[in-house]
Amino acid sequence: MKTFLKIIGVVAVIAVLGYAAIMYFSSGARTVARDFLMLSSTGNHEQARAFLHQSLQTEENSQKIVAIFDGVEPYTEISFSGVSMSGGSRGIALEL
Repeated sequence: MKTFLKIIGVVAVIAVLGYAAIMYFSSGARTVARDFLMLSSTGNHEQARAFLHQSLQTEENSQKIVAIFDGVEPYTEISFSGVSMSGGSRGIALEL
């Protein structure tokens, strides 16, 4: 019984450390996404555009973003229901 409890304890510690690592390493991406969505929903499209990768900062993409957020009520709170990471900083996916 003691061995079983030790195994459960080790698994719990590993799970907590894994969760903490994902939250720590994705904190920058979550901040950028949150700031982009807040600025876009309040009509500050030029400021939001600065958060996009250079390849996405084209006039065509800017018009698409304006169209997407046109008529949207300003966001007051943003949270992510899921975070997954793969292959470094370029592989972070956030789910609203």
